[in-house]
Amino acid sequence: MLKGNLRETSVISLLKLLSKAGVTGKLTLETPTSEAQVFFEQGKIIAAFLEDAKGYQALLIVSKLEEGNFSFEEGKIIPIRQFEEDTEELLNKIEEDIQILKFTSMKPILKPTDTEKIELTADEWNVIVEIPKVSNVSQIASRLGKDEIEVTKIIKALIDKKLVELKEDISSNNLTEASSIEESLDTLMEIPTSSEMRNLKEGFWKELIKEFAKIKGPIAEAIVEDTLHSIGKNFSNATTEDAKKVIKLLSEEIEDESKAVNFQKNAMEMVQKYEQE
Repeated sequence: MLKGNLRETSVISLLKLLSKAGVTGKLTLETPTSEAQVFFEQGKIIAAFLEDAKGYQALLIVSKLEEGNFSFEEGKIIPIRQFEEDTEELLNKIEEDIQILKFTSMKPILKPTDTEKIELTADEWNVIVEIPKVSNVSQIASRLGKDEIEVTKIIKALIDKKLVELKEDISSNNLTEASSIEESLDTLMEIPTSSEMRNLKEGFWKELIKEFAKIKGPIAEAIVEDTLHSIGKNFSNATTEDAKKVIKLLSEEIEDESKAVNFQKNAMEMVQKYEQE
């Protein structure tokens, strides 16, 4: 019986070795919290199980394991057949998806762009709308109820269109800098207004979108509208108090501190201008 520890070899390397050897039997992988089985028939992977997961999903999770023990028993097979594709192609796809999943912990950032006409699919628009609300790709997948790999591929398509970039999730870092930005924005929010509950004209929102588009590009309108909806308002019934909330939320999505402060300053001056009309 073949036995070993996953510290000595990767799961992918082990699967390729057994496939090349043309074995028939069961590979068992044990960790402190789980046990998985991968079945081979004449070197071809035919099934995989890991707790509630099975098939491709189980094989993908198993292939990412880095710690635990493994053992292979010859002749142990089952009648269930989950995979029909060539094992080499299957493992190549697993490796590609493992690389894709490495990006799920990264933070997507909307990039400003001067492109006037951008063709986007419905799925791409759905992802774009979620980007300002999350700190990593995985959260977008969760909010949309989609597979992480599928969402990451959509993000990649947006990167190719120069609309998005990925950065390490810094939500728990740079607290001093974040505090500085928050203090600056809070100070600006204290500018007095003549009527906190006055409804703003449509022209205000057009100007605000134009100002925000200098930083976020053509998707600015969608972000502003979605931010309004998040506080239960729309362009026709939002008051100056609502505008303040929206401006602050939009500013928090701007990574560059100086740009964030400048945007909010300009936006608050717009509020004052429309109040005085």
